[in-house]
Formats: sequence, C-alpha cells, structure tokens
Amino acid sequence: IFTQPLSPLATIDKRDFISTAPGTTAQYVTSKMNYLDQHNYFERLQTLNDLEQPDHILAESLDRDFQRASVHAAKQCRRIQQAPWSPKLAEAWAKLHYYRLANSAVTTNADVTLAAQKLLQKWPSLPPTLPTEPALIQAGYNNALQQLKDARQAAKALREEYLERKAALYVALTEIGKAKAVQRLIRAETQHQVYTKIRHIRNQDNSQLGLTSIKVPKTLDPTDTENVKKLPDTPEHWDTITVPEEIERLLLQR
Repeated sequence: IFTQPLSPLATIDKRDFISTAPGTTAQYVTSKMNYLDQHNYFERLQTLNDLEQPDHILAESLDRDFQRASVHAAKQCRRIQQAPWSPKLAEAWAKLHYYRLANSAVTTNADVTLAAQKLLQKWPSLPPTLPTEPALIQAGYNNALQQLKDARQAAKALREEYLERKAALYVALTEIGKAKAVQRLIRAETQHQVYTKIRHIRNQDNSQLGLTSIKVPKTLDPTDTENVKKLPDTPEHWDTITVPEEIERLLLQR
C-alpha cells in the first residue's frame, strides 16, 4: 500500500501457514486485527485521511505497522512440527518438568508438592523426593534435557516400536479388534509420511503436477546419500520407476 513495491511471495514450503487449512484464515484475520487495534492503527489512519496536507512520515509508519501486523499474524498461524508420541518421549518431558518444579520450589519457595505427586504417580521412575540442592537439580535437568533431545531424534523409530508392541500385545490377548485398530493406525501414519515426502519433493521442484516417476540408482543403495549425489544423470546409472506402489515403497525406504 501507499505506492510501495509489492513484497515477493515466498514459495509454499517456506510460508508460515496455508490459507486452505481449517481455521487458519479466521485465526490470521483475528490476530492481524488485534495487532492493528493494539497499535491504534485505524485511529491513525483516520487522522491521515482527515489531513489537508500529506503527512509522509505518518503514512510510512502506517505502512510499516501494516506489514508488521501481517508478519505477526502469520507467525500465530505457524504450524509447529511435533515429534510423534511415544512412552519414552512422554517420560522425557515428565522428567524435565519434574526438575523444573524442583527448581521453582527452591528459587521461589513455591509449594509444588501436589504437582510432583501427580508426576510420580504416573511416572514411578522419577526420583521419589524432589532434590533441593541446586547442583543436583541442574544435573538432573541437564540429563532430562539430553534424554528429551535423544527421544526427539529417534521419535519416529520409538513410535513405530511402541505401536508394533501394542499390536502384538492385543494379538496375544486375542483382542483382534484392538489389534486391527492399531494396525490401521500404523498404516495411516505410514501413508502420511509418504505423502509428506512427496509434497516436499514437489515443493523442491516447484512443480504443480503430481509425482509420476522417480529415479533410483542401479548399483548403489538409495540411502547412501553422499555417493548417490555423485552419480551422473545417465540411464546407465539410474532406473526410472513409474509404478505408484513401487514409488511409495522406495520413498518409505529412502
């Protein structure tokens, strides 16, 4: 606005949100309007409209605030990629929260007994009593933080392991309905991973069409990324796969 050059649009994979996602447009508009209201944008805009002589400084400030409101609203709609849930990931979060409670009890003299007891009831592996020494609290917190980082890095494998154990348990207990439900969940999550990977590839290629084929190395393992990158792009080194089921299998393997 105000005769300023238009800002270039980012590619879809680099945008904070997609307007077609449910509820995103309403959240974006609400966040932007709230930001503008907090900065008295419309009152200042009316003041500018009522002036007989142009006020370039006021106009520029309104332009900057409008752009800031857009950035602020986009950040409010940003989708945060969360690690897949697993018992080990949940336990790591609980352990981190436990030592945060211990730190609050020491630094603010707050009574966190009830909160600590709830965590202990759900996670018996936690220390039975809250530590009071700052050094012990810091050491426990650092250990919990590292445990959380490790769980996040292995979140996908931990999730698959958890679901497979769950399905096997239900089969052993002859609860076939529950076992099938877990197996459907595993299949749904696997398909979601495939579609997410396909969407990523399409965004990289800036393509508007569906994925109809992929190339795989003839002699190298597709997961050997470093050596695959060095292969020349010739038919002697690559096979072109067009069968949808085979594309899905290879993408999962990759």
